Amino acid sequence: MATGKRYTVIGAGNGGHAQAAELSLKGCDVVLCDFPQFEDVLAPIREAGGITVTSGIDHFAGGKGEHFAALPNVTTDIGAAVNGADVVIVVVPCQYHEVVIDACKGHLKSGQLVLLNPGGVGGALLLRRALAAGGVEGILVAQPSDLLYGGRRAGPAKVNVGAKKKNVALGVFPASDSDAVMDILGDDFPEYRPFDNVLAVGMSGPGMAVHPIPMIMNAVKIDQLGAYTYTSYDITPS
Repeated sequence: MATGKRYTVIGAGNGGHAQAAELSLKGCDVVLCDFPQFEDVLAPIREAGGITVTSGIDHFAGGKGEHFAALPNVTTDIGAAVNGADVVIVVVPCQYHEVVIDACKGHLKSGQLVLLNPGGVGGALLLRRALAAGGVEGILVAQPSDLLYGGRRAGPAKVNVGAKKKNVALGVFPASDSDAVMDILGDDFPEYRPFDNVLAVGMSGPGMAVHPIPMIMNAVKIDQLGAYTYTSYDITPS
């Protein structure tokens, strides 16, 4: 199944674990990278030689069950990770896009593709503006409407994947690069469907409703008890 491309996944959170693991299980050459302050997350993966995935769905690479995704290249050196990549996939919360973009832009080379997964409402526009300001040309820029995976890390070097989208709108900026982007991603990401407007793709993501509204409605409880995870929001019929 390998397509000969090298992927660099930046971000070792829930989504980054799932993304890097599935690309590895597909036979792709993958580098998993994050900032040095997350070495405590990367070290167990490096020690284990990869990530153990428990999949509850058929359309994840390998299907349902437990799989070991080998990841021999795990690093905090973003420059080295970006330099050798055909595709750089940024899997971090959108509020950290500017930090990642700033760390990457000096290492990107013409012909590379940066995929913000997800990109939020205007991640691709933010990236394109930063590249232009830095005089970086020839970079392909894309973002889906939402992260492909639903899941959560289950401990050091482990991730549970309980859901994966089968049909996701992909925004490319400028849209005239859509064919070039799909030529690169199409084999490894058959879920993506190119859309004609990257801003509309960002606006169509569910995150704007799924996260802020429950958080606002639980504000009193959060004030009383402190931060807690999205899966623990109290959502009632009313």
